[in-house]
Amino acid sequence: MTSNNNSRQVIMNSNNRERGERWRTVPRGRNSPMPNRNFKGGQSGPRRLPPLRESNWYRVSIPYGQKYERDFIINTLLNYIAPNVFVPIYKTSAIDASFYIDDYKTAIALQNCDYKITMSDGFKLQVKVKPGFPIYDIDDKLKERLKQAMVKRYVQDTNALNLSKFYLDPDLCSDYFCVLFHPVMMKTVLDIVAEHIPNLEALNLEGNKLQNIERLSILTKKFSKLKILYIGDNKVSLFQQENIKLDIHQLDAIKDLKLEELKLTGNPVCNKYKSRQNDYVR
Repeated sequence: MTSNNNSRQVIMNSNNRERGERWRTVPRGRNSPMPNRNFKGGQSGPRRLPPLRESNWYRVSIPYGQKYERDFIINTLLNYIAPNVFVPIYKTSAIDASFYIDDYKTAIALQNCDYKITMSDGFKLQVKVKPGFPIYDIDDKLKERLKQAMVKRYVQDTNALNLSKFYLDPDLCSDYFCVLFHPVMMKTVLDIVAEHIPNLEALNLEGNKLQNIERLSILTKKFSKLKILYIGDNKVSLFQQENIKLDIHQLDAIKDLKLEELKLTGNPVCNKYKSRQNDYVR
């Protein structure tokens, strides 16, 4: 080692060089936090995660969750995040468990459960949350389940079909992720309706997180007798993903329907027309 009044140099032999690089620290600035003197190595708990961004859907993963019963995990989480509630679409793999939820506040509450719950075997439950929804195949089995779910939603006296919050239907959500904002699922459902109720007069699509009215142009081709359409409480706004400004005229996609009643209440697009409510409610 050589030194003078202005600098200091440390020379390591070849055996120590790799070890020295491994533990080399980056100089701290004036406002940098002090190091944790009690750190003993290894993973002692959850890492600080970046803020969870808002999304329509979230995937909640439970590493090693397969070894616990579904109801036990769900009830444990529900008790921890009460009064928040959720209706999970639950799946298990060889090791992990996962489910999907649709509420941002609930997603935050579940993210905060990570490493906070101690199971009866002493295991700290890990709860990982990120935006996402599952990929699914539409086969004959699913189509049959869709038919069964729609039968109880059809009112023959008024020739009306209520598909509001369809993804939460108890006959579907335990096994399938049937979101109507997905174009393939929407087309599949409407194809089934057109096959069995071609003269449908009233359709309720409220609360399905629909974002684009243009995708409803299929209604014009399939339901010429449609008189009443409810699409309130969705996410139809003044903007598309490409940031192209739209307004109430995006309803031109369904202008050829002979509608007597159209309900849009509860969509962001309505905020522009607060003083002209009758223009978009009826």
